[in-house]
Amino acid sequence: MLLATLKPSLKLSYLILLVFTTLNCQSQNILLYHGFSHNDYWHRRPLYDALDKGYVNIEADVYLRKGQLIVAHFLPVLKRKKTLEQLYLKPLMEGIMGTNKAKTYIS
Repeated sequence: MLLATLKPSLKLSYLILLVFTTLNCQSQNILLYHGFSHNDYWHRRPLYDALDKGYVNIEADVYLRKGQLIVAHFLPVLKRKKTLEQLYLKPLMEGIMGTNKAKTYIS
């Protein structure tokens, strides 16, 4: 093997190069410009779960019920209604204003 024939100082240099290359590859965020996140309201943090996975396009199905936009895949009949504001708009504004430590992409 090539590594076995190298001098110890060269082995260390090779190892350091390998570690930094690996760390650099892992730290890159890949943004999915052509992908759409959909039905994330099943998640505990729908907006940030999508953003953490690199999605920049987020789609939600909404129904207007009693003056509120309710997020649901089907017409909402459950008592516990999740609003567009509480699931997406408020966390987005908190991310933009810096009141939430999660990452929001601004472009």
